[in-house]
Amino acid sequence: MIMRRTTLFALTVIMLTAMQAEGAEARSANPRQVGNWLAGQDKNGDGRIAKDEATGLMKRFFDRNDTDKNGFIDEAELQALSKRLGQRTRQEPQQEPQRQSSLESIMQRVPKGVKFEGDIAYRRGNDAWKLDLAMPAERGSKARPAIVFVHGGGWRSGDKRSNNFLGPALEFAAKGYVCITVNYRMLDEVKMPDIIADVKCAVRWLRAHSGKYNIDPDRIGAYGNSAGAHLVTMLGLCPAEAGLEGDGPWQDYSSMVQAVVASATPTGWVLSPERQKQSDERRKNRPATGNDTRSLPLKIKKQVSPTSYISADAPPMLFVHDNSDSTVPVWHSDEFVEALRDAGAKDVTYMRYDNASGHGVFGRNIAETGPAREAFFERTLTKKTNSQPDNKKSGNNQRTRTRPQRTDERAALSTMPTFENISYGPDERNVLDFWQAKFRKPAPLVVYIHGGGFVNGSKDKVREKEPADIERCLANGVSFASISYRLRDTTTLDLIMLDCARAIQFLRYKSQDWNIDKTRFAAYGSSAGGGASLWLAVRDDLADPKSKDPVLRESSRLTAAGHQNSQATYDCEKWAAIVGVSKTWQMDTNFVSDLMFYGTDDRKLVNSPKIKNIRRKIDMLSFMDAGDPPLFLHNPKFDTEPETSGDIVHHQRHAKYLKKKCDEIGIQAVLVVGETPPEEQVNIIDFFFKHLNVRSR
Repeated sequence: MIMRRTTLFALTVIMLTAMQAEGAEARSANPRQVGNWLAGQDKNGDGRIAKDEATGLMKRFFDRNDTDKNGFIDEAELQALSKRLGQRTRQEPQQEPQRQSSLESIMQRVPKGVKFEGDIAYRRGNDAWKLDLAMPAERGSKARPAIVFVHGGGWRSGDKRSNNFLGPALEFAAKGYVCITVNYRMLDEVKMPDIIADVKCAVRWLRAHSGKYNIDPDRIGAYGNSAGAHLVTMLGLCPAEAGLEGDGPWQDYSSMVQAVVASATPTGWVLSPERQKQSDERRKNRPATGNDTRSLPLKIKKQVSPTSYISADAPPMLFVHDNSDSTVPVWHSDEFVEALRDAGAKDVTYMRYDNASGHGVFGRNIAETGPAREAFFERTLTKKTNSQPDNKKSGNNQRTRTRPQRTDERAALSTMPTFENISYGPDERNVLDFWQAKFRKPAPLVVYIHGGGFVNGSKDKVREKEPADIERCLANGVSFASISYRLRDTTTLDLIMLDCARAIQFLRYKSQDWNIDKTRFAAYGSSAGGGASLWLAVRDDLADPKSKDPVLRESSRLTAAGHQNSQATYDCEKWAAIVGVSKTWQMDTNFVSDLMFYGTDDRKLVNSPKIKNIRRKIDMLSFMDAGDPPLFLHNPKFDTEPETSGDIVHHQRHAKYLKKKCDEIGIQAVLVVGETPPEEQVNIIDFFFKHLNVRSR
């Protein structure tokens, strides 16, 4: 804050008042910190921590904190500890230092062998649209990886030349990386979507100039802290389709990165009722301003939240957070990391501290976090490259394909659909891709339904994750389709299921044009896609012979279905009995996704007539009968006791429960779980071929 000159007396009064307020706050215990300690270490729930329950520093300094020497640290003793830690961390600034360096001082710091270019405009028209660039002085014969550094400061302050960002950028440049530190507009000037658009524009600029600076556009990472951590996480997860690219230049290039390091990360603003209450309490003395995230409409909050883009396709990510962070509570990272792993993200690392390092966790643990960041970027970005980068514009397809192509991805690109982005319904997400088998007779069809918790994902996922399934089907005279459907931010789960049914009906409607055998249809997917496939398999036929819509006259039934790492029913009130947990597990774990299935955020309405009707429509268990098709039930996990909401959502007991019910009713079912011996495990495509009457070649 820039203070105008005033009298020495007035200035002294202001400073003393601030110091008194700060001191009063320091004398208060942090109730969230105390609650986190109890939640994490009070294993038996008696409201105190025993020595054998304590972990980390609590265990190390147990005797010091057990002031009455009774063998327990109770809530009063935890409050006293919180006050002491609060006084200690008050003496150190929580926000990252924002000391800016002049160009002259920077040039004196530039390491030997590093070239520095300052204040490059990545877009014209605003002084904030500038970046600094550091790179090896020698061009080199091979394209280099790049790192984007994005400063923090609550989206209201900060600068690209903050020592916490410029310093590492120069160090990484000396190690062979091309680095940029980015400025962007602040909340006093624009709204949050514009800030995200600014940083995305800077990344597009970097790719557009990859030839000039000898950058491999498929090996770009990003690092940020606090607000900067939010922005780099969006760079890793938020695709062009989200509508946050803005109106800046270089639109033919991708704005996404291939590796992310994020410290003290705000991960979202669409919160559960309990989290919202905690957030409001924490910020009650800080009134919302016009551009504050709290004042944004719900739709925009979702759009700017990293939580909206969680998927199995997330790039490698390293998160750092401390349990005592009072600026961005640690649950942001706890729940985000858990959700990424539950979604199937394959490379997520979490360094969670409990040493009172607060919001400055990265800098205060730099002896560990610095080498971890370096090793992470070396592992994820320094793969060998044999040629110079292609500096051509990437085109629409490549704009959405932002990670380095793996071998299976290259295979997917070689298996392009016969018909792509075909509309099967009225919504913009009612689209499918179709691969037509070269077969003289009408061919059977396998349909892939993507996962993503009904909050993200698309039909394109199969080309990245399961290209071998497509190729194997086509090689054996089986056609293949992959569908997208509406997501739960726009509708309820019962209507999403009807989207999937309409896709099946549409494919039957096109059977003559596309040479499909109407009598041999299979569908499968993982998580949400597996649940939708199960729903299609057991739901009574939705064909309406009298409908004016010829698509709806077709059958929605399947010949076989695959249910992978998914749920037994979407009446989530039944999950407690299925998995064997408390009936209050949703409240115990702050789980709210089930409410979103039903279009509400109020758990009191779960038993209202309207929502009970939705639950009835998506309860697959209630539809099952002996006339249902064979089911492939697969969950690779082992039968361990669930500890988190993610464990409950994807527990193998869902599959076991379905198998038991199938056996009781008389439905053919194959169960493959973690304990299944390798020699007894069945491949899902082999399962489909058997029931579609296909002889594998």
